[in-house]
Amino acid sequence: MKEIEAILDAKLKELLQVAHSYVDEFWSVHLETNPMKEVKNKSRLALRARLMGSTLTIEWMQTKWIKDGNKYKPLYSYIKKGKGFGVSKKTLQTYSQPWEYELVCKYEDVFTGLRQLSAVCGEIRRAARKVGKLDNDLKMLIEKVNN
Repeated sequence: MKEIEAILDAKLKELLQVAHSYVDEFWSVHLETNPMKEVKNKSRLALRARLMGSTLTIEWMQTKWIKDGNKYKPLYSYIKKGKGFGVSKKTLQTYSQPWEYELVCKYEDVFTGLRQLSAVCGEIRRAARKVGKLDNDLKMLIEKVNN
């Protein structure tokens, strides 16, 4: 079972690398384009990908700027996925600017697939652990019967 766990861990790291490549691309576009936009047309989206335990999480966030003394600080609120593995196009349209909407949707299509694959890895991990437990239980029963 440890072999299966190792394979799944490697797969999750691979999925995280793919997610990070798109997150980095998003931030590159964001940092290049946003300064040239008028305040009302600036992107309010933020994005991150990380492993939490053995689950890949990819999260879109809305940025709001709050005044803190003489400075403004970002306040992030998560955008809910809803049912399934992705954020709906309608929700993305609500939070994104028109100039970034198409790109954000393309990224989210990839992220939906990554989240789905991560979930299947979790199912396999749970099934492998269950197989290990049942196998161990069976060995104990057989030993008990034979003694």
